[in-house]
Amino acid sequence: MKPRERRVLRFVQSFKETHGNVLPTLSEVAAGVGTRNEEKIRRLVENLTDRGQLAVESVVDEGTGGFVGGTGGGLGGGGNQN
Repeated sequence: MKPRERRVLRFVQSFKETHGNVLPTLSEVAAGVGTRNEEKIRRLVENLTDRGQLAVESVVDEGTGGFVGGTGGGLGGGGNQN
């Protein structure tokens, strides 16, 4: 896993823990990992999802810019997170 992917994954997990399982928006993730580029964050999330390291039903809700999920909040750690 690339360092920036690891930071994104850790930020999302930490955000969910501190916000009662609420998912961060792309802009919150971008700020949390030190970038303004939300498109880059979207691609990183998609890469993590494709590899099964982040479980998400749909990467982005176009209306709110936030992640969307199904059961259990929809976005969370997958299997291999190392």
